[in-house]
Amino acid sequence: MSNYLYALDATTGKPIPEFGAAGRIDLRENLGREPASANSIYLTSPGVLFEDLIIVGGRNPETLPAPPGNIRAFDIRTGKLRWSFHTIRNPANSATTPGQKNAWKTSGAQTTGLE
Repeated sequence: MSNYLYALDATTGKPIPEFGAAGRIDLRENLGREPASANSIYLTSPGVLFEDLIIVGGRNPETLPAPPGNIRAFDIRTGKLRWSFHTIRNPANSATTPGQKNAWKTSGAQTTGLE
């Protein structure tokens, strides 16, 4: 249950079927680490609503391998991922620091030491 973001009807308390898959999003998916079921994401605070987005972060485990600590925005009506901010450098989104070029594969947050 902690790996999911739910959309509930305020009147009935039931999941809104049009949001994600039957009213929920699996936050372990779309992180670039497979299998998704091996990841664990825990929301430690409510998401932030901005226009038609819900923006969430989360708490990651300290053990390696850890899922990336991406900050993501989802469409509040459909649950579709709209954007993702990578909190750790990787070849797809920025230059890497010497000695850290592969840290993005196993770390959940930016590292400061050498591999």
